[in-house]
Amino acid sequence: MRRKGIFAWTSGVVLLTVVACSRSSGPSSGDTASSPPSGSPVDAARSAGPSEDAEGIAELTATVKLVAQEYALAVDDAGVVVDDTEIAEAELFTDQARSKYQRLSPQVKTEHAGEAGAAESAIHRLADAVSARRPPGEVRDLSAAAADALGKLGPSESVATAGLRSATDQADRTIVAEQVIADYRVGVMVEPPVKLFRSGAGDQVVEVAPPVGAGSFIGVVLRERRTKRFLPDATVQVRVDADKPAAGSGAMEITLQPIWADFPLYGGHLPALPDGAGKLHVHVDPPQCARHADMLRHADKPADAEFAYTNLSGRPALAPRPPGPQDADYSIGDDILRGLTEAREIARAGDYRVGFIAEPPEPFWLWDHGPELKPVGAGATHHLEVMLLDTTSGQLVPGADVRLTLTRAGGDAPPLHVPLHELLSAYQHYGETLAVPPGDYEVRVDVKPPRLVVTDARRIMKPASAMFRWSVPASKGGAA
Repeated sequence: MRRKGIFAWTSGVVLLTVVACSRSSGPSSGDTASSPPSGSPVDAARSAGPSEDAEGIAELTATVKLVAQEYALAVDDAGVVVDDTEIAEAELFTDQARSKYQRLSPQVKTEHAGEAGAAESAIHRLADAVSARRPPGEVRDLSAAAADALGKLGPSESVATAGLRSATDQADRTIVAEQVIADYRVGVMVEPPVKLFRSGAGDQVVEVAPPVGAGSFIGVVLRERRTKRFLPDATVQVRVDADKPAAGSGAMEITLQPIWADFPLYGGHLPALPDGAGKLHVHVDPPQCARHADMLRHADKPADAEFAYTNLSGRPALAPRPPGPQDADYSIGDDILRGLTEAREIARAGDYRVGFIAEPPEPFWLWDHGPELKPVGAGATHHLEVMLLDTTSGQLVPGADVRLTLTRAGGDAPPLHVPLHELLSAYQHYGETLAVPPGDYEVRVDVKPPRLVVTDARRIMKPASAMFRWSVPASKGGAA
């Protein structure tokens, strides 16, 4: 059978190798892996997972892709720099690509001498184009060529992305019908009624039974068209228009709730449908979270999809329309690899892997039914970010309450308390732009979990905190 359902316990992967992807030299103290259920993809990744060479190729491939993404935001078609912060990022990733290539094992370079030479040349051509401020389209083509050349050196799948790849595959198998509408993939699945769970007072687990009279559970998987990235914080509504509605009844309409399962989805229960056929209408309002500039014109408008159904024992049966692939220049997990590449350090905190990222100050846009610019304030020195990964599934965690406390050594200044905005960008994260005076800091990251309904009580996340050390030199601001 193609469909597998969303409610089997399918764990992802503990990120065993993320420190190799970060800017730090090693893991923070107490950074240990959890033990997921046996038989999960974690066990498979441990026994037959990517080699160190594959990890290196995966990281390097993600880095050359990042060069083109940042460069497109930094330089116009005439080669004029329009954003100093983004060009600095593009140049940083160019330097990283060169150094990561040098760190590839001699065995890879010896066994694939011709391919290795072609990959090195492709990286140098990409770097030269960035230095010469060539048009973004040319840099994009050179980035793609470098990624293709690296793909010929051997397997390039990272353990760090195995959980997301597993979740994406599971979503593709479970979705009965998917439509591409503007920037969205709207995938629909139908299951028998299900029990759900949520956290209650005092860490109690509360079971949420299906409503009386429920005939089916309907789920909508909302993803970005190009990348298949799961989109959080949207409003998704489903309306059922039966061709022959029951006497005295009109269209059934429900607003779906976000659910944390083997993959993120929006779901709810429908009553048993009247005999005959009809149509399911799915309406999507865009994710209502803040954004960086690269997401301002993506997934930014409402969308509507329509699916014809027939009645199968009171449940809507849809004509199969399996999801198609993501764009060829994007690999599932590129977003996670980007975040890990940018992270200064990764720490384990309860149910999470927490990445701390410090960059030069930059604006972003708040979102309330449309963008509202939050400009860089006077005196701002940094844009601080937190990347939040679920250790069990390996997926990015949306909708959490994430706060920083920055305490300067010496006790000569009060701590800085910084609530972070959830941000859509090349990878989903939490961030804020602010002024941080020079000094040595203890950075505490406090995470309150998202208020998500889950399909398995073991998936309920709990509050956690992570600690980092960070120094801001007096002569250097930005990503110190």
